[in-house]
Amino acid sequence: MKASRRTVLITGATDGIGLAAARELCRRKSRLLLHGRNQEKLEEARKSLQAESPDCDVELYRADLSSMDEVRSLARQIKEKHEALDVLLANAATFERDFHLTGDGFERTIAVNHYAHFLLVMLLLDLLKASSGARIVIVSSVAHSNGRLELESPEASRHDGFQAYANSKLFNILFANALAERLDGTGVTVNSLHPGVINTKILRENFGMTGAAVESGADTPVFLCVSPSLKDVTGQYFVKRRISEVSHLARDKTAREKLWHHSILSLERWLKGPEDEEIA
Repeated sequence: MKASRRTVLITGATDGIGLAAARELCRRKSRLLLHGRNQEKLEEARKSLQAESPDCDVELYRADLSSMDEVRSLARQIKEKHEALDVLLANAATFERDFHLTGDGFERTIAVNHYAHFLLVMLLLDLLKASSGARIVIVSSVAHSNGRLELESPEASRHDGFQAYANSKLFNILFANALAERLDGTGVTVNSLHPGVINTKILRENFGMTGAAVESGADTPVFLCVSPSLKDVTGQYFVKRRISEVSHLARDKTAREKLWHHSILSLERWLKGPEDEEIA
């Protein structure tokens, strides 16, 4: 009897690490739900994947992750088409050198890198729990070691692009670990990772340097998505496929709980709606 395809949602899948991960998961016969901000780039990504693997099963979902309404719509579209989700790879990220406040009142880097993924995961938890051995994989960064627990958006005059990015990567790990603890016993695992110093648009445009090939950056995320050896591993941070140490603040349970409750309160109106039950 042929094994059924695993359904994998990848955010930020139109280029860089996300597209490289999609390419590898396509080779492994996964059903891919590709998220991107630009419909034309999504179509190009699908064409590229299917040119290499003609039987690649790909669905496209367009959403701007800086808008929580669009994140909510993204989750709704996925729930309308699927009853279970095997893997959610939270890969999308931005680095805003200039200060931008979203329409929801969040600084844009934190909105995309943290709040959007927090909301998306929470809205799709029922699909993940419906899968046997589902996995949530969150792409963080070694930059998390420079992060601070700054929960309120700073004034525009105090905006520091790198600090906001580092904070968001710290939040990724704190969120992953808080969620792993809450999902203990459900069969859903949650892990985070540093992909390496990779030749992505964020690295080139904001750090003025190039790095390793995107295929290298996709290696650890794909490993966390598919490796049988990680079936019961949760609440860990990986570098080069190995469990690694995080910063002191990223290990701090008080910080973890402060971020969790702040995020729940900040996203309350999107987490609770007329067609959804309240998420505790």
